[in-house]
Amino acid sequence: MAKNRSVIIALCAFVCGWASPTGAGESAEALAKKIADAKPGETVTLPEGTFALGDIRVPDGVALRGAGFAKTVLDARGHEDGLVVRGAAKASISDLAVRGARGAGVRVEASADVTVTRVRCFGNGIGAAFLRARGSRLDNAVLAGNHTGLVMSGCEKSVFVNCTAADNQALSLTVNDSKGCAVFNNLFV
Repeated sequence: MAKNRSVIIALCAFVCGWASPTGAGESAEALAKKIADAKPGETVTLPEGTFALGDIRVPDGVALRGAGFAKTVLDARGHEDGLVVRGAAKASISDLAVRGARGAGVRVEASADVTVTRVRCFGNGIGAAFLRARGSRLDNAVLAGNHTGLVMSGCEKSVFVNCTAADNQALSLTVNDSKGCAVFNNLFV
């Protein structure tokens, strides 16, 4: 009987986003606090699991790293955006997935030298939105099943490279009012 009870508790924790699928991870609330409290130069490592997190702001100079985009999933249902880098410099996001945000899975806005790599954004309004970003980069990303895959607007010297945008409902890519930017070696399906 005790074994059945622990299986039920672990299943509830996984479904509700309290912990990783194994039940051994941190709560979504603890992870959100860890990200918010991070200082420039620190790396916040997210464990394997699915976490009910959204509208999470990545601080200036912080690296946010998951266990891989098939292993660390941020479920942003009920939130405007998944991860947000706003008014920051030298932040990075890697090795995770974001799903279900009404707005962008990953939003980089009014920021400089931001790197987003090896991410998967699916089921969002926009997979990845780079708005007024300077010297920033999105690479090796999969943006699938969103309303719009990639948005680059008002950017300078930024790049989208080696990304796949597939099965997005309206657009795979939109670029406007950007200078010195590059979009190359991508697959749009």
